[in-house]
Amino acid sequence: MNVQIRDLHKKDIPHLAELLNRTWGINSLKKNRISKNFGYAYLYNHLSHSTFVAVAEKENKACGIVCMEEFKTKTQKENLKKLKYKLKALIYFIPFALIKENWSYIHGWKMFHKETLRQEKYLNGSYDAELRLIALSEDSRGLGLGKALLLSAEKNLASHKKKTYFLNTDTECNFKFYDTMGLKKIAASEMKIKDEPDIKWEIYLYARE
Repeated sequence: MNVQIRDLHKKDIPHLAELLNRTWGINSLKKNRISKNFGYAYLYNHLSHSTFVAVAEKENKACGIVCMEEFKTKTQKENLKKLKYKLKALIYFIPFALIKENWSYIHGWKMFHKETLRQEKYLNGSYDAELRLIALSEDSRGLGLGKALLLSAEKNLASHKKKTYFLNTDTECNFKFYDTMGLKKIAASEMKIKDEPDIKWEIYLYARE
């Protein structure tokens, strides 16, 4: 099987957007073309913050991605790229947000973002970076690609003589992966979902110290 970790290419964007839509359950919505915008908006938003991006490829197709933001002074070139990605994220997000069917997702993101900001107050001292996104298609798991993506981000950080980072995740993701990789769980919060009291949703803060 042909697998590798490499740089992000323009041709990868549709495949990665589709992966993120599946991860968030967007594909379960009614057949609405605009709803598919979510994957693009989510991806471009993370790309706008990231200083390191790597892609997992299987059989010549992108099947995973890792994005890390190193806390450093960005160059003018990096700032221009950030602005370009921010604009693209908005272009895709605004039509998505205008559809009532999608409002529950937006509410969920707001809850997640608010709670992660609260949890980050538990971090002791300063960190070198934030792991903003790591995602892998279900049919590509078990091949060591998730580990390879994370290690590629850590290797890049180490090349700048840095090591520490943190990340936010939840029970909708394979959060036990971070336990396996030796990260420390700093905080955990159980969230209540309006109109769905039986669903257990927990948000976690992990760190590499």
